[in-house]
Amino acid sequence: MAMKNRQWYKTKQQAGNGLVLAPDDFGYREDHLPEPGEGQILVRNILISSDPMNHAWAIGMPELWARTLPAGFQRDIPVGAPLRAAAVGQVIRSNHPDFHEGTLVSGFWEISDYCVAGEMDMAGMPVRRVPESVSPATALSTLGMPGLCAFFGLRDIGQPDRGDSVLVSGASGAIGHVAAQIARSAGARVVGLAGGPERCRQLGERIEFDDVLDYQGDLARDLEKVFPNGIDVVFDNVGGPVLDLALLNLAVGARVVMCGNMTTYQGYDGGLHNTAMLANRRSIMGGILYFDYAMEIDGAEADLLKYLRDGKIRELHDVTHGFDSIPGVMTGLHARTGPGKRMIEITD
Repeated sequence: MAMKNRQWYKTKQQAGNGLVLAPDDFGYREDHLPEPGEGQILVRNILISSDPMNHAWAIGMPELWARTLPAGFQRDIPVGAPLRAAAVGQVIRSNHPDFHEGTLVSGFWEISDYCVAGEMDMAGMPVRRVPESVSPATALSTLGMPGLCAFFGLRDIGQPDRGDSVLVSGASGAIGHVAAQIARSAGARVVGLAGGPERCRQLGERIEFDDVLDYQGDLARDLEKVFPNGIDVVFDNVGGPVLDLALLNLAVGARVVMCGNMTTYQGYDGGLHNTAMLANRRSIMGGILYFDYAMEIDGAEADLLKYLRDGKIRELHDVTHGFDSIPGVMTGLHARTGPGKRMIEITD
């Protein structure tokens, strides 16, 4: 009996809903296993990642946004084509001398049981081997795009130092909880922002923060109280009104890392009103894009592994099981209640 290849594909062209997929954007089908060509590998996926990027990739970005992104993001996925995500899988057939059968690999490819890859993935990034003794979940989280974004954003822009006061928005998310722990390992005082008292409670119990604030509360009051001398480093994953209040509370010489913009993904277009504080406080604000760091990933991966082995990073994984659960997990990305990197395990 031939093995089947389950797959989720794009059903329609969405418009006017920010960058958020809906359940009826996902279509299900079964196909034959693809055949790897010369220089390619056949990968059986184990873990599929749920990220805002899945939505942007499927729906398409405004032209001005996409202009400087890798070729794989220049255009949205056509209707009827497989949806895509970051994933970790195992090589089960290889026509490439550098990838042996049984090797765990990670990359950006189709949301399916099996996929074909070459040296480069669908986002134009090198297909990566998972280091020995590293779990698929760690490869997709701390050593994947989330952890690397946290690492590069703090290294190149935030530069937290001993005695600094650091604010991390979206602190319960895949990137935020790693960024918070890297900053704390540098000797900084770290305050996390999360949404809702239950999520704040869970985050505070599992990760060591100096404080956790609920951005659904009186955030203007709370930021003034918790940062009486201003914020030295802002690691922002949210944007919108949350970032605007952070700008209002900058310390002199502050560094603002723009990593994500969850409010914009959901259609917010209210803009920022406190950018004059960057000049007033002689501060800088810079953006981080994962795809700019393809040549530096190996070195960063080694540093992140050391953080893990030294106990300086505690991982939060939110794993759902089952291929059928993918649409529900991905469309619930912005309404989750628990902390951690969200992933779907589709095979052992």
